[in-house]
Amino acid sequence: FFLTGSVWWFVALFAGLLTKVGVYAVARSVTLFFPGESLVTTIVLSVAGLTMVVGVLGALAQYDMRRLLSFHIASQVGYMLMGIGLLTPLALAGTVFYMAQHMVTKTALFLVAGVIEVRRGTSDLHRLGGLYRTDLPLAIVFALAALSLAGIPPFAGFVAKFTLARAGIEAESWVIVAISLAVSLLTLLSMVK
Repeated sequence: FFLTGSVWWFVALFAGLLTKVGVYAVARSVTLFFPGESLVTTIVLSVAGLTMVVGVLGALAQYDMRRLLSFHIASQVGYMLMGIGLLTPLALAGTVFYMAQHMVTKTALFLVAGVIEVRRGTSDLHRLGGLYRTDLPLAIVFALAALSLAGIPPFAGFVAKFTLARAGIEAESWVIVAISLAVSLLTLLSMVK
């Protein structure tokens, strides 16, 4: 796989690891420079909700695996920002756990998508139907990572999203909790494609 000239391995590592640097920078900035300032947390929560929604709607519109997974990066960063915007110990712990599980899940999804593209010669979902018939183990690995990304129990994505939702409920931030739950359902819908 790594010898094919494909850039999927680079994309997988970038998507899984490097996108968290920006989230970490926001977390450090908010917790160090603006602790307890409601205007800043309101702005971060607004950006989080918008990021979740725009990312998942973009993913729903895609039929190329690379683009679909890339839009989900934006959507999932919204969840991480949600924890920062709530700014409670539980929310920040949820954000850290979300970042860790997302690194593994997103890297796995991009690596499996790369293997699929190399083996099948395309990343177009219209032409990839029936993968489970031709390569069941690969389809299972992709499905497990996709279920984790969508936040389905008992996967790590569920634990992370549940922690953030609980923190939102405890902080009585009903709008962001509702958005996060709706986006989880839309994530599942887009990953079922």
